[in-house]
Amino acid sequence: MVAGGGRGDELEIISVEETGPGTAVCLVRCLAGVARVGGRFETGTPVLDRMDRAEHVPVDFIDPPHTAKARFSGEGVRALRPRIVMSSTGPRRYVY
Repeated sequence: MVAGGGRGDELEIISVEETGPGTAVCLVRCLAGVARVGGRFETGTPVLDRMDRAEHVPVDFIDPPHTAKARFSGEGVRALRPRIVMSSTGPRRYVY
């Protein structure tokens, strides 16, 4: 499977912890597929740069139903909000 580019890789943004120029750190939950570091969401941006599990343990991937703190970079990271679901294969959607 290509990093972050498999069929149906989906991440839900649970919360946005911090933002900076071109970056955002979010608490995320994997809903489908396998979310991998280096993965691109929503037609190539944002890019998933890093993920940490509990106690700042870095991981290369998460799968459902696991959560992690994730650092994203690229265009569009300022638009990340809680309840957004990002997909590696299409546009974002919202969960209610």
